Amino acid sequence: MLFIIVVLYNKSLAQSETLQGLLSSAEYLNSINAGILLWDNSEISWTKNEHEVIRAKIKAEYYHSFENKPLSFIYNNIINKITGNNSYEHLIILDDDSKIKVDYFKEIVETLTSQKELSILLPVIKNNEKIISPAKFYYLKGKYFKTIASGIYKGKLFAINSGMVISRSFLKQHDFKYDERLKNYGTDNYLMNFANEKKIDFYILKFTMEHSLSFFDHPDISRRLEIFKQIKKANRIVFSSSKLQVVLINCYNFISSLKNAIKYRSFKFFS
Repeated sequence: MLFIIVVLYNKSLAQSETLQGLLSSAEYLNSINAGILLWDNSEISWTKNEHEVIRAKIKAEYYHSFENKPLSFIYNNIINKITGNNSYEHLIILDDDSKIKVDYFKEIVETLTSQKELSILLPVIKNNEKIISPAKFYYLKGKYFKTIASGIYKGKLFAINSGMVISRSFLKQHDFKYDERLKNYGTDNYLMNFANEKKIDFYILKFTMEHSLSFFDHPDISRRLEIFKQIKKANRIVFSSSKLQVVLINCYNFISSLKNAIKYRSFKFFS
């Protein structure tokens, strides 16, 4: 029924909150025969002990990528796997630092059992007690919800990748693939922009998880700058389906650069 992809980067089994959540949910995930792929982009592969801990508790495949493949490539690889056979009906995307537990997986299964034909399910994600995903979509900009009810949502949304549940039928019907010019930023916006244009209804789960934001949570200004540049580049790829989107995203990138240049007193945000 479910296929779960977790992309790891320089985090051990003990350091990854997502993997700890999977281990604590192992009995339930095993009972529903969930497929799990741990794609490790880390510089160093897992230790023998880490492999043994996973194998003892949960049915999961581990793959270490020495090339540090971008998210768009990894996700497309999994989409091909899912759409190419009938073993799994839904794909769950997880980062390596999401606080999940068995209640999350149980709610997904219960929802999919009671309500058919759901294309994309989204958990509520918070950062410092503030809802950051999903968010209302206004042209190219998201606006945070103060509160959001669970259930079907008819309207345009932004959402973070981690915790997202995507149906196999949606992927096949629309022949969806990520643009592989995207590296490690923008894949979530790419999918949501695509889904918004197809005017699909989203389903908001009750489950709430805590999640970090790479740009806002990173204390190093040079690292923030690097991430910001990648986000601007991704924006130009994501929002390119019309001439209006191209104009608007260039304006948006310029305004964002100006705000950050003033805030951090650096013109490098314009580069």
